[in-house]
Order: sequence, then structure tokens, then C-alpha cells
Amino acid sequence: MSLGLGLAQVVFPQESGDRLQWWVNRRSYLARRKELRNVRAKERGERGARARRRRSGG
Repeated sequence: MSLGLGLAQVVFPQESGDRLQWWVNRRSYLARRKELRNVRAKERGERGARARRRRSGG
């Protein structure tokens, strides 16, 4: 139990200002990751479409 609490205190900041900044940074990091994932998925879709056109002779 105390090990889990100790880990939580290390990972999550305890001071109010630090905690707010941590969450702001976390949200922007997750947004950038989601955007990058969407860009990569779009690129994979475009590559797949080009490959299908080449195979079908179109």
C-alpha cells in the first residue's frame, strides 16, 4: 500500500501549481500524439490506395 502511494507521489506532482502545469503538459502531449496517429493512418490509407490501383492496373 505505501509503495503504491509513494509511486503516485513521485509520478504526480503534489504542489497545486506544479499539478496544474503537469496536466496542461499531459493534455498537449496526448493531443500531439493523437494528431500524429491520425496523420500516419491517413498516410497508410493513401499508400494502400495507390498499391491497390497499381495492382488493378488503374
